[in-house]
Amino acid sequence: MAAERSTGRGNGSSGRAAIRRAARYGDGWATIGMRPEEITTSLEEINRLAAELGRPAIRATLVAPQLDPNPQRAVEQLAKYEKAGTERIILAPTGPDWRRDHELAAKLRTAYEVA
Repeated sequence: MAAERSTGRGNGSSGRAAIRRAARYGDGWATIGMRPEEITTSLEEINRLAAELGRPAIRATLVAPQLDPNPQRAVEQLAKYEKAGTERIILAPTGPDWRRDHELAAKLRTAYEVA
């Protein structure tokens, strides 16, 4: 992930300085709750700068925004993020019922594998 040196730590920002750091030092880029089209635009800029520096292209990790409660529609949302260049999605806890969150993640995984 982008950091001051390629240490594997993430850079969760999308400001100009963060984009430059991701291009210069990162082996990935992390962001929170961006829309797929914003991720596409940011990754295009990061990877353009990385190419100018002779560095390889990177992909994104996303802490997902709230997803549709219907697993099939949520999978459609997640597919848009994948198309935008996201390789990893982190589902944030939705409240104190962690079991419900795990069950939702399992349903999403199953629905994604079927899709």
